[in-house]
Order: sequence, then C-alpha cells, then structure tokens
Amino acid sequence: MGLNLKNFEEKMIKVGMICSCPIEYEICCNIMELGDEEKLAGRAIASKIYNNINLIAISAGPGKIQSASATQLIIDIFHPNYIFDVGGAGALSSELRINDIVCVRNAYEYDVCDADEFSCFPSDLVVSTVITKLLSCKPKIMEEFSDWVTLHGSARLIIGDLASGERNIAGENMKEEMEKNWERALNALYTVLKEFIFHEWLYRISKIL
Repeated sequence: MGLNLKNFEEKMIKVGMICSCPIEYEICCNIMELGDEEKLAGRAIASKIYNNINLIAISAGPGKIQSASATQLIIDIFHPNYIFDVGGAGALSSELRINDIVCVRNAYEYDVCDADEFSCFPSDLVVSTVITKLLSCKPKIMEEFSDWVTLHGSARLIIGDLASGERNIAGENMKEEMEKNWERALNALYTVLKEFIFHEWLYRISKIL
C-alpha cells in the first residue's frame, strides 16, 4: 500500500518529522509504529494516521543542508501543520543530563562567523520556534506536559535554546560517551514524542495557536 500524500481530511493535523541520522529514523519508525515506507526524492519516508493525526517521518541525511532540503520537500508535498526537527545532541550546559529533552525556544547559528562577529548581528542568526508563543499562552500546556513526562517518562523536559552548528565533538572521551548513550536517549525522546503527538497534547496546542 503506497503513501497517500493527497486528499487528507481538513480536520486532520499533519505533522512532519525530520530525522537526520539513520538510527534516528529507525528508532522513530519503531517507537512511533510507522509503516507504508517508500522513497520520496531518494529519501526513505514512513507514515501513520492515528487519532486524526497524520505523521510522516523522513530520513533526511546528516547536516543542516540535508535537513533543510528534506524539510522543504515535506512542506512542498505534505503541507504539514507542524514540523518536528528532532534528534540527539550534546549539551553546552552542565545542568543538562543524559536523556534530558530540550524543547527549543530559540535556535542560534553559531558557526557561520567568528565569535567576535556574532555579536554584531545576533538577530540575523537566531530563529524563534512556536515554543516561544506557547509559553505565553493559557492554559500552560507545555508545563502540564513537562509534569506528565516527569511522572511517566524516563527523561526531563527542558525549555531552552539550541546552538546549531557543525563543529566537531571536543575529544574522543566525549565522543565515546555520546555514542554509548545515543540509542538510549533516542528511545526516551521518541517515546515522549509519541505521547505528545498522538494523544491530547498536540491537539490542545492546535486549538489555541
């Protein structure tokens, strides 16, 4: 059965999921229970319809350019209401722990210029996400969901900022530590996302945005 990218019901919420690395796509498909896999412009895609949520995940490939092009592909063909760009990452803050899930408020492109130049035009290198708007809305859905994750999950939900770049990991020890915990962290991430997307949370957000 092929993936139907047309004639979705108007009331259905359409969600695009960008998975940069193969392991991210694999774990996403497994935990989200996605099916109907096929190729779209050379990239693997899989989907699921549940509770009037239509989710399509795409294996984008590593790097910002491939993620950007995969995102535009999903926008052009699928016309999603929401796009989640997700995956594993390192931490700049010592307060973050393994398995913490950071919902990004602002994303900074830090590696396009030297640090001294960054301060000259910071507004050109930052993108705010829908999380910024959600934090000012009532009811406080993100706070409620954070409490749910703490109660039911194996992770913490943190609202924070992201430094988006292509710099190398600082040292072999850190690289080994990240690789050792990568799969476990991704399992925690996609388990939380499954609850957020396919149950009441995303629907409630759609009602207030």
